[in-house]
Amino acid sequence: NATPGSYTEEEIEQLRDLAFRSAGKYVLSAWSYAYRRETLEKSGLRFVSEREVGSEDYLFNLSLLPSMKKVIVLQDALYDYDKREGSLTQKYRQMLAKQYACLHERLLESYDALQIKEKYAGLIHRFYVWHLVLGTCFPHEYYHATSEHSIADGRRNIRGIMRTNNFRISIKNCDRKNLSNNKRIQLMAMKVGFEPLFYYLFACAYRGMGDSRTDLYFLI
Repeated sequence: NATPGSYTEEEIEQLRDLAFRSAGKYVLSAWSYAYRRETLEKSGLRFVSEREVGSEDYLFNLSLLPSMKKVIVLQDALYDYDKREGSLTQKYRQMLAKQYACLHERLLESYDALQIKEKYAGLIHRFYVWHLVLGTCFPHEYYHATSEHSIADGRRNIRGIMRTNNFRISIKNCDRKNLSNNKRIQLMAMKVGFEPLFYYLFACAYRGMGDSRTDLYFLI
């Protein structure tokens, strides 16, 4: 997690690095931020429709961060999140993989417009591979078994994701700094499209872990 305190423009680089490398521990949801109105007006950023991108607040916050002059991180709990059955996060979303691919492309375009794409492309690809695809799309396909979406369907969809040009480019160019041996093996499996490894990690290992998907996320 980000260390509480005040971050100057030069120090915000630490937050950006943490957001891309450790997105599972760094909150990117809009509800966790308060913005100065003049900062938003100056940036010209707007939320993209959730019909087009998945987790539109991820795109918004990561696109806004390079323009920030000062950030203050608080450790106080100022917001209650109500997780309920039937909410959007609990339903199977057929277009999620395509929406995250769109988010990835939009993020690259945003950093390109700021003329910092070359510096951060590896981290953006890393964020897409590990957080958006492996950390979100894979479990989404494995865990949502319904009358219209079986685990077999999910496995086919995951194999399809790994074959997309967008994903293969990210695998080739993603930042690999400080990757554990386990993650390097997973990276190679994703490169060659070896889905059974991920079926075991997510579907089989999950059966013996109760309802702790967060623990499984960090296990992989």
